[in-house]
Amino acid sequence: MTKDVRAARDAFEERIFSRQKEIEDEALRRLPKSPKAAREFLTKYCVGLMEEVPPMFIKLRESLMTKYTNNRE
Repeated sequence: MTKDVRAARDAFEERIFSRQKEIEDEALRRLPKSPKAAREFLTKYCVGLMEEVPPMFIKLRESLMTKYTNNRE
């Protein structure tokens, strides 16, 4: 089961890390014009990521329950 959990987590983290420079560059672009806009951009980005986690893990939980409780041998 650990492999399945790690696979879900790793895919999510890979997507985040692959965009890290893009997100940081955008925040830095906004910073000189408006520190508030840069802060709001980063906050919105982070909140968006946090909102993805519960549905992702609910889906994972359902997948694990199906995979590991229905395949008893």
